[in-house]
Amino acid sequence: MLPSRRVQGQVYRDGGLADGTAAGALVKHGGCDVLIVTHLDRGALWDAHQYPGVPVIEIRPSDAMRDPGPLGGLSAVLDFSPQRISARSRQGYADAADALGRAAGVLGSLASLRQSQDAMLSEVAGLPSPRCEPGPGVDP
Repeated sequence: MLPSRRVQGQVYRDGGLADGTAAGALVKHGGCDVLIVTHLDRGALWDAHQYPGVPVIEIRPSDAMRDPGPLGGLSAVLDFSPQRISARSRQGYADAADALGRAAGVLGSLASLRQSQDAMLSEVAGLPSPRCEPGPGVDP
């Protein structure tokens, strides 16, 4: 949508035309442990499987961000009124809190399972070794 710009001899273009999330560049150059992708549309076509080995948390709007208007969805995208910005900000915060809260719950459960496993393995390691003695009628 926007014209390209040259910065220190490098040409940059609007990422919406190729990689609207910039996830590819982040994974390639950023050494990401977790990739959090925030979409502006509930039905955005984006494939997290493009980044194997990188856990992805996707945040999608709970309510459609498109308002009816003469230009359809484009009207909402270009609406930078204070009211619309405030509404988007509140919705984005709520959607992110929900998605990250669910992810934290899963991670907390995994941490509890690992702690339980470590405690069990520690207890098993402290048990005395069993003595194998021949049963009746078996030559030692």
